[in-house]
Amino acid sequence: PPAGDTAVRFPTTGGADTQADWVSRHFDTVLGVAIGDDAVFVSGHFQFQEAPGSDNPFPGDPLTNFGFGQGAGPSQLGNQVVPREQLGALDPLTGKSINWNPGSDSFLGGQSLTFSPEHGLLVGHDGDRLGGVNDIGRHAIFPLGNDAPDPADPGEPPVLPTEGFVCTVTIDGDDAVLEFVRDRGISENLRRDTRWAATTTGQESFRVSGGANSDYSVRVTGPDFTSPFEEVDCIDVTGGAQPLILGTSIERPANDALVPAGQVTLGGTAQAPGGVDFVRLSVRNVETGQYLTPAGDLVSEWVPIDVGFGIATEDVSWIQDINPPEVGEYFVTARTFGNDGVRGPRVDA
Repeated sequence: PPAGDTAVRFPTTGGADTQADWVSRHFDTVLGVAIGDDAVFVSGHFQFQEAPGSDNPFPGDPLTNFGFGQGAGPSQLGNQVVPREQLGALDPLTGKSINWNPGSDSFLGGQSLTFSPEHGLLVGHDGDRLGGVNDIGRHAIFPLGNDAPDPADPGEPPVLPTEGFVCTVTIDGDDAVLEFVRDRGISENLRRDTRWAATTTGQESFRVSGGANSDYSVRVTGPDFTSPFEEVDCIDVTGGAQPLILGTSIERPANDALVPAGQVTLGGTAQAPGGVDFVRLSVRNVETGQYLTPAGDLVSEWVPIDVGFGIATEDVSWIQDINPPEVGEYFVTARTFGNDGVRGPRVDA
């Protein structure tokens, strides 16, 4: 115990049966840790940390998960915890939270941390927003002295964004229509059988189609990073509709195929409930790590190759010719973007 991931500090002196200095409970996945001058930084998929002055050795029943789907989650512990959106800092002496809460919108979570005494904290994650800054890509640096204050007194219980959120479903032929009633600014992460299906922001309805025997829920987050995620079970379908998942298949050339030098044709299918806007490809040389540009050059920076559609059709085929300048092994990814601004999961070959 405790159930759920933790960060643990051990002394580097001592022999057998050396005991931990502290155990810091995070109630969900922890993926990264870095030791700074005045803080221990942690990242992952968690939404809460132990509050300053909380119970030792850790708050809450040690055998209770407190994760999503576990009742009210860590918020039921009140002022024993503070909200931390996938990225936080701990007091090196106690393992309790300190006043730093930049926030992250990543999906799997903050996956890697590195601290440099010269430059600050380097964060790697699978989102596009950190510290309230949009469209940063997958990495960001928090320079030394870059303080982000808590949004509220750490002693106050967090306010969950699900107040006033209503999700209903109606069946329209073979399709299901999800209708949302909620405060402006809340975004919805649609989940099928507990797994991510698609993400929407600001939409009042969302059409899903096909299949049966799945349970659906919506995970919502508030208009700012300080609001923790909360999952809402709004659909329980045993014989109804499944979502038309936004996505792309890569069908040509086949995975691990050997192709002759010169022009190579990529192809596949793309699906989006609101119509396909474009398919975004990336092509990386596995040996050199360089990316192929639309003009056929290899460069060190990531470069997208977009296949545009902008049509209302929900299911389309796509083809793109590429011209690698040298023979080698290439890693191809594809992602569908819908006309409603929703993007699907990335696939690769």
